[in-house]
Amino acid sequence: TALLLRAGALEQIAKDRAAGYRLVLATASYRLYVEPIARRLGFDAVIATDHLSQDLRYVRARIAGENCYDTGKLRMIKAWMAAQAIDRAQAHIRSYSDHVSDAPMLEFSDVPHAANPHKPLAKLAAERGWARVDWP
Repeated sequence: TALLLRAGALEQIAKDRAAGYRLVLATASYRLYVEPIARRLGFDAVIATDHLSQDLRYVRARIAGENCYDTGKLRMIKAWMAAQAIDRAQAHIRSYSDHVSDAPMLEFSDVPHAANPHKPLAKLAAERGWARVDWP
């Protein structure tokens, strides 16, 4: 089964990988299904929302811990960086998002990108001078 992904996004992933970037997917989606997708796309790590009772044989639609969303996503990224011993002052962070809820993460980045943004993010990106990409 083919993944339904924008060709431009796949090209950017390939370019970033070739440039030697560590690829980290941070998403509010459940880790349960994001990790296999991220592996298939060649990401190095996943920061995602966990679900309650991940060790059960069935899925419970209850979040375990913090939702990887808005300011929570930024906290989880910072915690992951600390666990990986990544010094923010020594890191060069590029980020991509299509939603305004990722504004804290985008502000934390050295090179934020509004990728195929919805209207609120497009407006914020224009105000902040963030790069915009519209992938086919």
